[in-house]
Formats: sequence, structure tokens, C-alpha cells
Amino acid sequence: MPLFPHIPNRFMFSLKEIIYRDFVNFKFFLYNGKTWTTRVFSAYMTGYKIGSFVFTRKKAIFKKNQKKSKKK
Repeated sequence: MPLFPHIPNRFMFSLKEIIYRDFVNFKFFLYNGKTWTTRVFSAYMTGYKIGSFVFTRKKAIFKKNQKKSKKK
């Protein structure tokens, strides 16, 4: 069952498009180059480009440094 059944689905490949007032409260499937992500646009997002709300890069995860044990 869809999360928002009353909101129609739209597919977007281009992240360069500007969000218009007509896009508010619509559910969009956005392609970030690898996977599809879902986003529902709200009123404060109008005027911005779609790509500013989609992550296209992986977040870097760094390993903790292990403390070296002192040998006596």
C-alpha cells in the first residue's frame, strides 16, 4: 500500500528543473544516478532546483583509529 495514496506519482530524471507551485504536494520519484528516491515537495521548496533536495553522493564514513597498546 502506498504511503500517500491521495498523492499522484511522477518520475523525474532531470535535477536541473525548478520547482513550481504546481509541484506542491505531489510525490516525485527522482533519479540520482544510481537509485530512485521519493520526495514530496512542500510550499517552501518552490523556486529552488530539484537537485538541491536530492543527495547524489555517498556520505563518507571514517573508521575509528585504534589505540596502539604499549608493550612492556
